[in-house]
Amino acid sequence: MMSETPSGRPHFPTTAVTESIIVSGHVHGVGYRAFVLSHALRLGLWGKVRNQEDKTVLVVVSGLPDAIDQLVLELQKGPFGSRVDCVLRTSLGVAGEQSGPFVIDRDL
Repeated sequence: MMSETPSGRPHFPTTAVTESIIVSGHVHGVGYRAFVLSHALRLGLWGKVRNQEDKTVLVVVSGLPDAIDQLVLELQKGPFGSRVDCVLRTSLGVAGEQSGPFVIDRDL
């Protein structure tokens, strides 16, 4: 999100944040994690995505707030064959240092 400085010049936030996002619906067995990975990498985000035992998908993502907002818009759509019922976002605060690219976490 852009705001203006007192001089009237645009100011773009540069502080990365971290969010935990839980996606529910028909999101297992439809390529949802690969879908998330593709969009997160395209948006320059880092973190991980994994299937949960309760049939939800957990996304822990860090990056600029606008990029995370764009990812959430994609998460709400999902890939072909999915059905997204709910996307629940929880802020985890300011992000630490980038620890590497976005990955699929295959461990439950």
